[in-house]
Amino acid sequence: MLTKIKSLTVKYKYPLLLILTILLTAGYLVSRSKKEEKIVTTQPGREFKLLEVYPAPPEFISIWSVEPINFTFNEPINFESLTYKASPGNSSDYQLKKDSNFSFSIVPTNGWRENTEYTIIISKSLTSINKNQLNEDIKTTFKRVLPQPGDPEYPDVIPEE
Repeated sequence: MLTKIKSLTVKYKYPLLLILTILLTAGYLVSRSKKEEKIVTTQPGREFKLLEVYPAPPEFISIWSVEPINFTFNEPINFESLTYKASPGNSSDYQLKKDSNFSFSIVPTNGWRENTEYTIIISKSLTSINKNQLNEDIKTTFKRVLPQPGDPEYPDVIPEE
């Protein structure tokens, strides 16, 4: 029996090594992804905070009036706890889109108006899925401006809206 196993391993040495390498690599990747998931999602009591607003205020340089403003947080968001105020107008004049478990975007239903100041306030009642809460409301104020020649955002062709 042992000699038969030895002869098979000699005959199929490279395919067996390839299969073993694939299995070990797959196992490593699966265990690593679960470890990273635990780091992000199982830390109750951790500070829940905003990581980024994009495009960054105070000026929102965009040729597109419907480009969203994106809010990204350090933990997965409990979207049921999300409330916000937006002006000018009110929240019903804006659309909220869930981009990922960590982020969402807001855009006015009729697009951002040029040279108009906007304020968006995310309520501190927003929580992560771990039940961590924001320390304070998040307030961002910005205005949309069109790019000027020489700006990196300035296109070769200006689209019609």
